Amino acid sequence: MLKRASSLIMAGLLLLTMAACGSNPVQADKVFANYGIETELSSMDAQVVTDGTSFTIIENTTEGLTQFDKNSVIVPAIAESWEISEDGMTYTFHLRKDAKWSNGTPVTANDFIFAWKRLADPATASDYQFFITDVSGIRNANAIAAGTAALDSLGAEAPDEHTLVVYLERPVPYFLSLVLFPPMFPVNEEFYNSVKELYGQSKDATLANGPFMLTYWEQGGTQITVERNPEYYAKDEVTIDGVNFVVVKDAQSALLAYRNGDIDKFTLTGELVEQFENDPEFSIVDGSYLWYILVNHKEAHLDNAELRLALATAYDKQAICSGILKDGSVPADYFVPTKLATGPDGKDFRETSPVYLEYNPASALAHWEKAKKELAIDSLEISLIVEDTESAIAVATFIQDAIQKNLPGITVKLETMSKKARLQRQSDKDYQLSLTRWGPDYSDPMTYLEQFKTNTTSIGWDNARYDALVDEVTFGRTALEPVARWEMMKEIEKELLQNADIMPVYQKNNAVLQKKNLTGIEEHMTIGNLFKHAVKTTD
Repeated sequence: MLKRASSLIMAGLLLLTMAACGSNPVQADKVFANYGIETELSSMDAQVVTDGTSFTIIENTTEGLTQFDKNSVIVPAIAESWEISEDGMTYTFHLRKDAKWSNGTPVTANDFIFAWKRLADPATASDYQFFITDVSGIRNANAIAAGTAALDSLGAEAPDEHTLVVYLERPVPYFLSLVLFPPMFPVNEEFYNSVKELYGQSKDATLANGPFMLTYWEQGGTQITVERNPEYYAKDEVTIDGVNFVVVKDAQSALLAYRNGDIDKFTLTGELVEQFENDPEFSIVDGSYLWYILVNHKEAHLDNAELRLALATAYDKQAICSGILKDGSVPADYFVPTKLATGPDGKDFRETSPVYLEYNPASALAHWEKAKKELAIDSLEISLIVEDTESAIAVATFIQDAIQKNLPGITVKLETMSKKARLQRQSDKDYQLSLTRWGPDYSDPMTYLEQFKTNTTSIGWDNARYDALVDEVTFGRTALEPVARWEMMKEIEKELLQNADIMPVYQKNNAVLQKKNLTGIEEHMTIGNLFKHAVKTTD
């Protein structure tokens, strides 16, 4: 016990020493919120990033055309008003004339057009390209991405600096919720051209038009600081001077930092949840992130459905939630989370949808026996890549042990790495299995289901039926028939899960400790931890 306590103290001292050695210049006489995060900031390029940490910091420094109010109602942001044509195919946004970038230049309609062209451009190679092609419905975006149309043919134009007209190929009822998500955020073309490939990779290669601006960041460092943006049109609404995002991968070190007053909010994991569940500063925040295992179908043997079904049903998801995470997370025998979207029947998607891939060790073993015969093997070694956070490693280790126990002959090798490295391995299809997560970009089941189309997915499968269903829901007649569309999305989820083409694990809820003197942080289903209206008292 003494050795463990000493280790924890040393870990805490190391954390604080690292923060002191590489921290932002003195913040005396200023009020900063200090938020503990588990992973490093990877990039400030909104058209390129895919991870939650980067999204959170970008969402606090950049605004799109719309935003959420505190009740998750869509309200104006850079666009102060808009009109939608009767057929739902043309959106005319009127940009506020007092919106400026942090370097003092105006935010213009061209900033959005330039950013959207970058997103559609095959040369950008964005993992979120599908957002402007398959999701947004903007005219010619798909053709541009396919290389068959010029960038300038994108269905967006600027009659003047403060008017943006967007032409869709089909009605997209949730379009206003799409433009508040980072991939659709604007980019100042002149600034981008001045830094080129360095854009978003350092403090000096980043601009802000939101409530805060990036003032301290070193790649791979343990602290990122944003401070109040003096050029922000609503700067009088921002009460704190800034936010320090402090990278703390170990929960015990985070707790020490919290007790010392070095962080004001962080997410609890494991045994700490039970320890603090009665603390007045403890709360459970409903989440929509879905943790699952990506399967690379191009890797030897993993194209075998029996093997995938064996793996997917060999680990106890409830034991992961109640025995390891202990934070209110729930087993995911599905891929579209609960509380994400309500259908035309007024019910949550999960209420009327079946479940898949429930834990069943006997069934898992039977699938493994069939797989061995079909593949003519007796044993198999599989690699599972996982990011180097405490909770992710704990979950991966549990899955490793369960598979090896319940499927004799299978050895699971864990490869631990930074989140940025894991995402790159997935993008390169340089993996066998990967423990990953997905969070919603908008409040519709397709924010989860659309990402596995054959030409764009990192799972390397070829599923014509899945592609056809996604295309029909997105572009076909069904897209205009709410009831039929809702039922077809259930078919898409079934197509994805019935043969374990991916392997769901759990839907993440968050157990957090947050200081009583810090209030007003906004969390929404598709974005969270917005500090624009945060208040921190120092009395």
